[in-house]
Amino acid sequence: MGIFRIATAYLFFFIFILSSRAGSLDTSFDIGTGASGLVEQVLPLPDGRMLICGNFTSFNGKDRPYIARLNNNGSVDESFWGHPSYWVRNMTLQADGKIVIGGYFKGVGGVPRALVARLNADGSLDASFDPGLGATDLIAAGIDGNVDPFVFWVAVQSDGKILITGNFRNYNGESSVGIARINPDGTRDRSFNVGAGLNSWGRHLLVQSNGQILVSGWFTSYNNQSFNRLVRLNTDGFSDTSFNPFFGDKTAIYSTAPVANNQIIAAGHSLNDQGLFRREFARLNADGSFDPTFVGSSNDKTESIAVQPDGKIIIGGNFSVVDGTPRTSLARLKSDGTLDDTLQAAIDNYVWTVALQGDGKLLISGGFFTVDGVSRNGVARLITGITPGPPPPAIPALSAAAVATNQINLTWTYSASDATGFKIERKTGSAGVYAQIAAVASAVRSYNSTGLLAGTQYFYRIKATTVAGDSPYSNEASATTSSAAAGASASATFAGLDSSTHGSWKGVFGADGYNVIGDSSTYPAYARITAANKSDWTWQWSTADVDALQRFGGTDRIAACWYSGAGFSIDCAITDGQKHRVTLYCLDWDGAGRNQILQVTDGDTGSILNTQTISAFSGGVYVSWDITAHVKITVTPNAGNAVISGIFFGTAGAVQQPVATPTISPNGGSFTNAQTITLSTPTSGAELRYTTNGSEPTTGSILYSAPVTLNNSATIKAKGFKTGMLPSATASASFTISAPSGATAKVVFVGLDGATQGNWRTKYGADGYNVIGNSSNYPLYAQLGAIGKLDWTWNNTTADPRALQIASGTGRVAACWYSGTTFDVDLNFTDGMTHRLAWYLCDWDFAGRSERVDILDAATGAVLHSITASGFSGGQYLVWDIKGRVKIRVTRLSGPNTVISGIFFSSAPTQL
Repeated sequence: MGIFRIATAYLFFFIFILSSRAGSLDTSFDIGTGASGLVEQVLPLPDGRMLICGNFTSFNGKDRPYIARLNNNGSVDESFWGHPSYWVRNMTLQADGKIVIGGYFKGVGGVPRALVARLNADGSLDASFDPGLGATDLIAAGIDGNVDPFVFWVAVQSDGKILITGNFRNYNGESSVGIARINPDGTRDRSFNVGAGLNSWGRHLLVQSNGQILVSGWFTSYNNQSFNRLVRLNTDGFSDTSFNPFFGDKTAIYSTAPVANNQIIAAGHSLNDQGLFRREFARLNADGSFDPTFVGSSNDKTESIAVQPDGKIIIGGNFSVVDGTPRTSLARLKSDGTLDDTLQAAIDNYVWTVALQGDGKLLISGGFFTVDGVSRNGVARLITGITPGPPPPAIPALSAAAVATNQINLTWTYSASDATGFKIERKTGSAGVYAQIAAVASAVRSYNSTGLLAGTQYFYRIKATTVAGDSPYSNEASATTSSAAAGASASATFAGLDSSTHGSWKGVFGADGYNVIGDSSTYPAYARITAANKSDWTWQWSTADVDALQRFGGTDRIAACWYSGAGFSIDCAITDGQKHRVTLYCLDWDGAGRNQILQVTDGDTGSILNTQTISAFSGGVYVSWDITAHVKITVTPNAGNAVISGIFFGTAGAVQQPVATPTISPNGGSFTNAQTITLSTPTSGAELRYTTNGSEPTTGSILYSAPVTLNNSATIKAKGFKTGMLPSATASASFTISAPSGATAKVVFVGLDGATQGNWRTKYGADGYNVIGNSSNYPLYAQLGAIGKLDWTWNNTTADPRALQIASGTGRVAACWYSGTTFDVDLNFTDGMTHRLAWYLCDWDFAGRSERVDILDAATGAVLHSITASGFSGGQYLVWDIKGRVKIRVTRLSGPNTVISGIFFSSAPTQL
């Protein structure tokens, strides 16, 4: 009996020792059935939870497409619901808890987001981050032949700007090959100059402590300079030529990590014939040279690196041997690169990511199915034997509000209980320098900043002090004190526009002061100007083009601007109690078709004082107001990004007034019979020009001389012109003239056409068309709206005959509307006649798509015709004769999504 007890106790002790050895599975982290696909990344969160992403669509039986948050015990966190449309490859966490994601996706929660997006802490889309067109157009096809662009890695700088790298050529329509830096609002940071960019994919980003950026991947050059798989960039995007390691041919650098003495570990894979990177990882000195004292090696792909606090290095990948010892997919190295035999785990497939939690445990993710013989599909947690140190300090969240001409009040929150106090710093204006102004006790959560200048913007940041050291800085918060003018109330009287002076402002504007953006500024003593949420850009440093602004101290000119894709503001405080002329110069230098709203509000109350909308300013236009006291001028884009190129103070020369906006009567609506339209303007002697196809009226458009009769649906736009005055704003009214309400929708299927391919001009579209990804021109009798679709372009320019001919020119385009499930097209033929509709499908990327197309009566929902389309990789037209209003519903049957590439209208041979 005693021997049995001793043996049992020994066995229990042996099992306990075995279960807690370094590298053994942490069974308290139980993921159930785990991920339904690859988990490409696991990201530990400060509170012990973690994010995972990859190409899975469910986790432990719960619907969680491509991203999920797990609790500390491995269960799915039900409070997190992100819904990207496809594979998420990488994530990073911002200081405010928001999550930046990159990958293959084209939308999030049904909202278009091409390859990069930002989520709120609960997984919902952060709409304040808008990348526009996003990352598009691949550099080269993937090794598996995949021709879709993707973002492979995302990183956040300490200033909140976001870096992305991967397989793309453009960001929001602008060249930024393989790498881009993005402002916090989603616009591209043009001050980060990548030049020609990378000549192949970027794979990984590491922001170093000095702000420099390590970019690694498959490339061999950056901005047309030779850099073999790894380049170090300065904060402006220019390469640091003092750092240039060489890894040889047939090599990829998958990841980098900082270690002691300003060295880095670089890991990847090589099949090269030069013997330069056969060990799959190396330690580099600060100048990029290889450190020969680091002697470790693995026999295959090393994907990921995690550096322990004690300097030991954990690696994950697809290897089977490390330093001559069998180790499958996971190993730990000593600081010299030799194998640390104390960490072992039995993993049945490759590891993609290794990441240390704050408690010293190790998270791994990848394509494995078991760890230590226990089912762990895609993600697991291991015991490392690391003794965790104190958790890092939390980050305060700060806000600021101006309450008087000389006071701004601060408030903040702090989620941890470890603070011993807070340090408060302030700077004056965006170009100022931060200095500490106060230190307060740990229980304090507010501070009143007094003794400030009136009409001045101040910026603040704080950090917590703890026993373990200072926290990172909070977010930057700013506020502007109100104007000092006693009794003065804000006013802004519109003084007019000037589009004839162009950039020759001297002697016309700026008698009291100026800011020629990109050159120099001298503000008058009575004005304090502070811009917020803008970025700076210079189109051309020196030019003779008259649209560019004259430099103050030279004979040449400069084309530069403040800009933002979401809009920015200019806080203007007139402090002497008088009225002064303030003028903005707006210049659409690169002819990008910009259209923007300039709104002046009371700087203290926010009430609107004046609003101006300007367009067609590629030649430059001055917008002038007479202003008193404290106002804020907000510049918001309608099309393109918002820009201004100069600010000028003082009485100006004469400015032109615009013609009064025309009145259209009736002002649009839905009708069942023809309508007679009249146009008018109160500006005496002005002539009115109009269009009926929705285009912008010009001096060459139809001259209005008598009422216009509309028999079909149309959009009328009208504009006033008069010599010596600026053109009016454009008036617009849309008219829907439909068949009588009793008309019945009818459909006859004409047939399939798989022979014409993209050569539609020879057969279809005589009355109108929509070549998706190129242009559309619908006939007056047709009204069309698409619901639930997203847009995608496979190839902008191709000679492949499956691609549709562009509407004008000799090129072709392969593009589509698409949805992962279904989308609808509402089509109304308003003239009561029968018309022929050709519907072009192309399974361009040979994805085995099959879809059902249903024609429904829009009024009753009855199915009028249904057809299943498949095998259309060569291009196929579905052709119907249709009368009345119908809804065309496209439903995915197989393949990744449902698609349509073109819609074409022509006459029908018979009437239904």
